[in-house]
Amino acid sequence: MKVRKPVPKQWKGVAAASAGAVALGVTAWLIFRKKKDEVEANVSDEATEPMATKVPSRWRKSLPILKNKEAITPIADPVNVAKQLFEKAVKRNIEGVLALLNQIQNVEDYEVVNAAYKIETDKRTMVKQTIVTSLLDKYFSNNPVAKDRIKSAFLRIGLKLTPQGKWSLSGFEKRRDLITNVTTFVTDWMGNRIAVKPETILGEAQMTTNGMTRFQGLDGQLYKVPDRDVRYL
Repeated sequence: MKVRKPVPKQWKGVAAASAGAVALGVTAWLIFRKKKDEVEANVSDEATEPMATKVPSRWRKSLPILKNKEAITPIADPVNVAKQLFEKAVKRNIEGVLALLNQIQNVEDYEVVNAAYKIETDKRTMVKQTIVTSLLDKYFSNNPVAKDRIKSAFLRIGLKLTPQGKWSLSGFEKRRDLITNVTTFVTDWMGNRIAVKPETILGEAQMTTNGMTRFQGLDGQLYKVPDRDVRYL
């Protein structure tokens, strides 16, 4: 019968350390594998989401809000707005005046309505007046509350108030008269076309949009002309 020799004490320590290392290695591998599976699962879920819609929450408040410029269209019927505005002003109807001013979205709209308004005042009172002068210096001159509300509407539109207390338009502070370069045509607000010869003075330019320049003719009426066919005096 063979008798097993006792294992030296120093070897027992080595064996125990080896067993512990193996157990630790297995545990670490299991933890690593579990984490790897979780990561792969998350990646798989995220891959199904559109990348364009993933915005970090810390950035969302700083993203710019883009506006569709095409949504801003010129005022549809400036002559009618001018007529109603004059009628409301004569009656000192401040709410009606403000409602009509609210239809004027920018300086370009104001220029067109103002040109029609001067024609309307000339026809009704024999004196041409701008919207600013008519509302602030005549019909609501004795109503400070109404004047403040009208001034706020003018500022919203884009009119500028100088330190001297005068209102002005950005980009249209000086008179700009048009003259034709070639034979062309002008279009009135009814859509009628009128032939015009070269070197004909048309009137005062108001604004240019979509290749057409709007102007107030020498007869006080509003017209449009192709901007390639005219120049400024």
